[in-house]
Parts: sequence; C-alpha cells; structure tokens
Amino acid sequence: KESLNRLLELLVDLERKAESREVDPAKAAYKIGVCYLLLGSVAKAAQWLDKAEEAAGKPYHLGLVLREQRRYAESVSQFEEAAGRGADTLDCDCQRAESLILSGEVQKAREVLDGHAAAGAGSAQWHYATGRCHESVGELEQAIGAFEQALACDDLHPQATFHLAYLLHLHGSDERARELYIRATE
Repeated sequence: KESLNRLLELLVDLERKAESREVDPAKAAYKIGVCYLLLGSVAKAAQWLDKAEEAAGKPYHLGLVLREQRRYAESVSQFEEAAGRGADTLDCDCQRAESLILSGEVQKAREVLDGHAAAGAGSAQWHYATGRCHESVGELEQAIGAFEQALACDDLHPQATFHLAYLLHLHGSDERARELYIRATE
C-alpha cells in the first residue's frame, strides 16, 4: 500500500510538472501513460500516450490500451509496429494473437502463434495465448493444459491464473479453482 501511494504521489507530481512544462511534456507523457495503464486507468493512459513522443515502447503500450478499448484491429497494428521497432517479437505476437482472438479471428491467431512454437515452449505468454485460442473455440481440455503450462513457466502469470481458475471451476475442480482465484486477486 505504501508503494502504491508513493507511486501515485510521484505520478501526480510528474503530471503537474508536464502540464506546467517544468519537464518536457512529450517525454513525461510516455511515463505517465504507462503508469496509468498499469493502474488500470485506460482512458487516462490513452490521453497521455497520444501526447507522448515516439518512444520505443509506445506502440506496444498503445496496443494494450487499444485492446482494452476493444479497438482490436488498431491494437493488432500497434503490436506489429512495436515488433518492427525492435520490441520482443514473441511477446508482440502473443499480444497480437490475443487481440485477434478477441476480434474473432482465431485462425489468424493460431497462425501467428504457430510461427513461434519452438521459441514459445518456454514462454508463459505464448502458452497463455495458445490457451486462449483453445478456450475461444471450446477446446477446454487443451486450454486447461496450455494455462497449466503457462503457470509452469511463470507461476505468477495473472491472466493464465484467472482463466485456469475459471475453466477448472466449470469442470468441478472447485478447490483448485478457489486457490487460483485467491492467487489471482493477490
């Protein structure tokens, strides 16, 4: 709680400095936008990222914002741009795949993920995105397996934790689902 309060203090201070031009507003805007995204304030994140200078991570974070705003095609485009600018291609493609899944283009998402099958074996994000593909077409056993693999790679992966809990709950594994829901909320 103390860390969060300190972050909020610093964020408000940086926002004030950017608005009064004590610091370069375009440089500060990127930092402010990412912080608001992390805090779950997507509208504020979008406002600040739009004002930000062209930083290396800007398209990636805009992709996350656009996906939260359900602007999936624009989100896909931003993740492609981020990869083209040197961001981690596997991560960008996993994010792009999730946006494709949410837009109903599951086959395209599978093709994107299949291109990383070898590299993805050790990636929690790749297993999570693969699980989302399976989940979206009703392949629930495969989805559970993929989410389990994601957690084997990163036992703190929040989205994999939540989706696995949900599917286990549907399948009657209530105790394990409960444990995972508690972990997800923490």
